[in-house]
Amino acid sequence: MQTAQDVNTAWTQELRPDHVAHACRAFGLQSDPLPELFREGESFIYAARRPSDPERSVALRITHPDHRSVEELTTELAWMAFVGRNGVRVPEVLLSHAGQTVEVVASEGLRWHASALQWVPGRGVRRGAQGWHAETIERWGWQLGRMQRLALERGADYFRFHWEDPRISVLAEEFVERLPQYAAGAQEMIERVRALPRTPETYGLCHRDLHQGNLLCTPEAVTCIDFDDLCHHYFAADLAIPLYYATVFEEGDPVAHAESFARPFFRGFRAESPLPPQAIGALPDFFSLRDYELVSVLDLWGLSRESRWYTIPAGHLAHGNPLAELPWRTWFERP
Repeated sequence: MQTAQDVNTAWTQELRPDHVAHACRAFGLQSDPLPELFREGESFIYAARRPSDPERSVALRITHPDHRSVEELTTELAWMAFVGRNGVRVPEVLLSHAGQTVEVVASEGLRWHASALQWVPGRGVRRGAQGWHAETIERWGWQLGRMQRLALERGADYFRFHWEDPRISVLAEEFVERLPQYAAGAQEMIERVRALPRTPETYGLCHRDLHQGNLLCTPEAVTCIDFDDLCHHYFAADLAIPLYYATVFEEGDPVAHAESFARPFFRGFRAESPLPPQAIGALPDFFSLRDYELVSVLDLWGLSRESRWYTIPAGHLAHGNPLAELPWRTWFERP
């Protein structure tokens, strides 16, 4: 069975210099020499420049059509532009010469999808680093809450799949083949989530992956990036992601770590989010859902099962996730 690394290798072999050059020309970027590859994963990100503004970098993103269609990418970028116009700090979405946010680039009969964003300064923040303090965490919470408020108001206008769609779910049919030992528990968890009430205040368009690696922080600003997983989901699931990643991989007292993060984060989040306090009761289910998703993703990527990124969520599935026992609603109602 192919791993995600196998797929990524196959995509790498399909990507031609002509695709990159075509994308540069479409967005008015320098193509001689071609820009350098900055990062590869779901998409290939190049650090490009405009001839008219060589001091400022542009993130040129090249995406395989098997990963995201033109329509899906267009919606992602339209949503980013919308939230950016309404208070959320995100990279500026750039238009091609033809006025499009996504361009199809072809070479040797192979098609890719190209888009471009203004490069944003900053770096991801980790506990113990200079930028990890209450003000940054509160800004982080405010940004997520603001996006949920905007989703309540306008999210239905943007086409995007729901959280169970096979195009985004890592717990679809082939999960059972890869990890049969987790199949029954994952299905039970999915059924519990499906049974949760859906209301405009609890379910809508979610970033779905706003952990600390998807923030770019400077002393002045916190910028949200990587909207690739944008989908319709429970707002409590959206909230569970930063709480999970900010706490579960840290050594030491999990209660102290969680509370020191949750109080400023909730202070910012509650200033904007429509999420009612009773929805916080579903957080344990979403922490468990993330354990299943993480084990699945790491298996797809062929990561060593000795890695703590694998052993910790796998341990939760065997013995329970300690985050489920913490007083999140108390902290939410009295941040």
